[in-house]
Amino acid sequence: MRRRLALMLAFAAVPAASQGVAFPLGDPAALGAALQRHFNEPLRVEEIRRFGPVAALRVFFARRANSNEQWLVILRESHVVAVMDEARRLAREIQANLLAAHPDALLDVGTQAFIRQRSLPEGGQRLVFALPVLDGCRACAVIGIARIALDAGADGAWRGAVGLGTVPATTGQGWTADPRL
Repeated sequence: MRRRLALMLAFAAVPAASQGVAFPLGDPAALGAALQRHFNEPLRVEEIRRFGPVAALRVFFARRANSNEQWLVILRESHVVAVMDEARRLAREIQANLLAAHPDALLDVGTQAFIRQRSLPEGGQRLVFALPVLDGCRACAVIGIARIALDAGADGAWRGAVGLGTVPATTGQGWTADPRL
């Protein structure tokens, strides 16, 4: 019994990609089930955009208040990156660039829009996402639009995320439709 428990604990400590967990992009039902196991919460895959070994997924998480719709990036069908997590990591840098004009600037990491895919000159993919910058709270006015990029190599290996700057919000159009993005 102890030996079996020790083997189970050792197996549980191995990263998901090493356990043979796959995120099968060609089978939406299996992909949804794999993502539910990965995040340990109910979700529904609503959109898949493939770019070679990289894919952007729009996913609806049923239990997340104010951030149900999220974008994920799947790399080589074996690694998942949440745009929200990368935005959270970059939030301080993005907000710091706006503090002089907007001391209460708040990057809304729970809201994202897929903007475009670009091929990188050295090979690979750059997926660009936009996020609203709010004037202090989630119910406050949108004062800017931040852009972040998630990069992958030609083989689909993760290269990282980078902030691409912000643009002031304009009135009269939704922040996801701004032509400057």
